[in-house]
Amino acid sequence: MFLKLAWLNIWRNKRRTLITTASVFFAVLLAIATRSMTNGIYENMIHNVVSYSSGYIQIHKKGFWDEQSIDNTFEENKQLSKSLLENSNIGHLMPRLETFALASFSDKTKGVLILGIDPEKEKEALFKLKNTLESEIKRSESLLNNPSFTAKAPEQKLQLEKEKYESYQKQYEIVLDKLKSYA
Repeated sequence: MFLKLAWLNIWRNKRRTLITTASVFFAVLLAIATRSMTNGIYENMIHNVVSYSSGYIQIHKKGFWDEQSIDNTFEENKQLSKSLLENSNIGHLMPRLETFALASFSDKTKGVLILGIDPEKEKEALFKLKNTLESEIKRSESLLNNPSFTAKAPEQKLQLEKEKYESYQKQYEIVLDKLKSYA
């Protein structure tokens, strides 16, 4: 009885009901689109930071997070490296030493990041990334230069592939610049 009364009351003013329904529908649609876009941007930011910095896994000496000091570092362990590389999910290892210090000149003092790397391993990782990017660029170019693909693919797919191609090109240029510094 109450449901029937509510239903009749809703449709008493059809224009108001349709406007309200359309407003709610578009608000939910925009909320979903915005949420999807922010999730994609967030995942992309994480990937960019991780791929150009420390990677997805960091190994620290026990107690490092309690007191992040250079005294809490450990030397590279070949046996640990070997056992980690046996895991198929790990592509490569790069030992790094990161610490902060104060640098001063004249009357100014600033905090600085000190990053110690193994140049040979960094160079090796950059070559792997360079090869991966080259193959992705070739794949994208072959798709974008394929008249069959460009004629049949939806506009969104075509635009996405163009964006990927541009992103790969930018990443490739960054990798080449980094490799020049090791020459």
